[in-house]
Amino acid sequence: MKKDLVEILLKKVSTEYDYLADTFSRTRQKQWGDTEELSKYVKGGDKVLDWGCGNGRLYGLFENKTISYLGIDNCRGLIEKAQEKYPGVDFEIGSDVPYNSFDKIYAIASWHHLPSQNLREKKLIEFHDSLKSGGYLLLTTWNLRQSKYFWLWVRNNLRNIFSDYEWNDVLVPWHTKEKIIYRYYHSISKRKLIQLVTKAGFNVQKCYYSDNGKLGNCLSGKNIVLVARKD
Repeated sequence: MKKDLVEILLKKVSTEYDYLADTFSRTRQKQWGDTEELSKYVKGGDKVLDWGCGNGRLYGLFENKTISYLGIDNCRGLIEKAQEKYPGVDFEIGSDVPYNSFDKIYAIASWHHLPSQNLREKKLIEFHDSLKSGGYLLLTTWNLRQSKYFWLWVRNNLRNIFSDYEWNDVLVPWHTKEKIIYRYYHSISKRKLIQLVTKAGFNVQKCYYSDNGKLGNCLSGKNIVLVARKD
């Protein structure tokens, strides 16, 4: 992907989520079965990074645990929502991991917004370098090859052939009263995700398609859920 398109898409993701902050936050209040399961990896005393924390929803699963938590997101509007809901909790605007020695890093429905394989691979390496030995990366990514979005995925890939977008880049519509916003995502297969995470130095413990917290497949699974360990 050309550098100018990468920069356009990075700005697009941040600007559009800022515009959608109120509406998006209202649709992100309940916990997912996937995140409830992944939250079980956190124990007392852990240092936890929530990368792409949005409105801070994940933190609700840790309220009764004695941990050191940091939530970061490059959308100011969503960070403000998180700070309103959980005053006193550490939320910051940004994308770079600010320091090392985390026990757990969560990337819940966030990593797939990074444009270009180069940036996605670099972020996985950054996650690996920022974890303690024995630490875990807990990541989910939207499965855009599920039956609901399959033809959208096909149409986008037809466009990708004749543009500077990468194969499997998908623009997903979000309808507002004023306009339709086409949010950028990168769709990835389970096999490819395992390959990239392994390449970054992780030992993949689990990787599966999930249908509302239950095991699914490529056509029924809404998300791909990954658990990887830094040995």
